[in-house]
Amino acid sequence: MTEKSKQVPQLNDPSWLWDLAILCDITSHLNELNTKLQGKDKYISHVYADITAFQAKLLLFIQHAGRMELVHFPTCTSLRQDQQQQMSFPKARILELLGLLKDNFSERFKDFHDLKDEIRLFENPFAADVSSAPTDLQLELIDLQSQTSLLDKFRAMQTIAFYAVLPAETFPNLRKQALRMITMFTRYTTIRFDRNAQTTNKHVGGGLCLLANEKWAMNYTVREQTSTPHYEILTVSFRPHYLPREFGQITVILVYVPGPDFNLAAEHIADTYNRATTRSVDQPVFLLGDFNRCDVRPGQLKQLNCSETASRPLTGICSSLPVELTWTVWQTRSPLTSPSVKRRQTESERKGEGVQGKGKKVYSGIQKEGEKATESNAREAWRGLNTMMGRAQQIQRVKCDDPVTFVNELNTFYARFDVRDFSNEAEIICSSLSAATVTICEEDVARILSHVNPRKAPGPDHVKVLKECASQLSGVFTRLFQLSLDSHSVPPPMWRTSTIIPVPKKPHATNLKDFRPVALTSVVAKCLERVVGRLLIPTMADRLDPLQFT
Repeated sequence: MTEKSKQVPQLNDPSWLWDLAILCDITSHLNELNTKLQGKDKYISHVYADITAFQAKLLLFIQHAGRMELVHFPTCTSLRQDQQQQMSFPKARILELLGLLKDNFSERFKDFHDLKDEIRLFENPFAADVSSAPTDLQLELIDLQSQTSLLDKFRAMQTIAFYAVLPAETFPNLRKQALRMITMFTRYTTIRFDRNAQTTNKHVGGGLCLLANEKWAMNYTVREQTSTPHYEILTVSFRPHYLPREFGQITVILVYVPGPDFNLAAEHIADTYNRATTRSVDQPVFLLGDFNRCDVRPGQLKQLNCSETASRPLTGICSSLPVELTWTVWQTRSPLTSPSVKRRQTESERKGEGVQGKGKKVYSGIQKEGEKATESNAREAWRGLNTMMGRAQQIQRVKCDDPVTFVNELNTFYARFDVRDFSNEAEIICSSLSAATVTICEEDVARILSHVNPRKAPGPDHVKVLKECASQLSGVFTRLFQLSLDSHSVPPPMWRTSTIIPVPKKPHATNLKDFRPVALTSVVAKCLERVVGRLLIPTMADRLDPLQFT
């Protein structure tokens, strides 16, 4: 800071420097603890051991600080040994900070100390005190501690693997207790299918169990449960929190094939898989379980093949994926990003970070697109919903053997109400009105042309450039509109023509009533109507109904 000519008065304050050094050393120890608490295969026993060890370290730090020793605080030691700093050792301050940290740790992790006996029982059930154990575990602990064969397995295996091979019929409560401790931090939904002793002719316990991480999915449906002497099948459909819109669900088929009739088991597994794919054609279906010598190929591809022993193949994971795909990490983008924003993002990535000016320009364009997206736009909202649901606009086509006859029938059907001639009434009204000269302003025509909606379907003239060329065309259309009013007619025949499009009301139209007539008139004629309407409304204001909005 001195070389940069920046004044930092705190660096000349001894108490501030000691606080900074103490916090640096304490933060270093906390970061070390934080690293230990992270990672895979961390159970509550590991976390409890790390936290207990850190609390013991805090007690040691407090003892050393009381004797003015800073062996485990390198930053404070360096500051104390600095010959340029003539300052006293802040013993009271260090003891205060360490005491606050110890009290906060004791309060925050109080629940761990309440579970101390359960954690120690989970870590080593053979060394647990039976008299202090829960009553539902005491008898099972006595049976467990008296079996030397299980003790040898416990010493040779990991803790979670030992509880997995622990007989469920002899130690059910111990297994439940272990399962609760294993899933203490990550909440799992347990989907069990216990073995039926009558249908399987097996008197030992067992069955199928599927643990679903609640962070991945909470909604599931048990589709099938089958238990026979030759196979056991559990089919579960999941709806994860995030799922690509191409997939409606994910189905997991859990299988256990003890034998000996592996062909029969393979047939039933194939039938179960076919029912799952029929239920939803595009969904991924996974077969998990212990197949032994049951082969479900060629319909399925085995993704995992390892051995429990030298001669017994272990669990297989099969799926309907025909090839083994390599994975690539792509930049995350919202699935609802509009095409314009995607183009700007791609342009920004292509230009790179070196060109600052162009990068700012692209970023500004992306911000403008985001502001447009936050506006109240029903059309874009429906477009986003259709994109989320994967719905594409379907073009409905009408099949008819004789198009000319079909068009004439539609014309007669739509014109069945227009049978009265109003020419006499119109002539009487025209004769009673006084002649008046109407003048059209070019500014009014330009304003109306600039408000034309370009997204609407064009009329018979297929004119689409009215909005973009309003200033250039306003003079021409002003003269045409004025000529039409002066001659009391609409000269161009195209302006008086409408194209009627029959739109089916339902997917399969059977008669003429199933078609809705949509008339496409000339956009120029509509503009002429708006010009005349602006001139007529002021003269008819006293005769209009107050509830008339058109």
